[in-house]
Amino acid sequence: ARYETVTARPAAIVESFVGEGKAFLSGVHPEMSVSELYIMIRNVENPELGAEYSTRLLSALEGVESQRRKLWRMLLERCGLKLNIQ
Repeated sequence: ARYETVTARPAAIVESFVGEGKAFLSGVHPEMSVSELYIMIRNVENPELGAEYSTRLLSALEGVESQRRKLWRMLLERCGLKLNIQ
């Protein structure tokens, strides 16, 4: 995966073989759902910063939540995990 909005589109997620397995180095957090992030933002001590995060960040992430779930599932499956959930 690459950062689409950063000049030269640097890697956001890198896959590597390690021994008989795989490893991923990720600059993004596909494991973090919008609802989990909302809980973390609710606990931010600076109310103005928390409000800005809620307004800008959460609304943007809600629009791509299904893509985040697909990415997370794909990464887990690429590690060889067999998932029974959709």
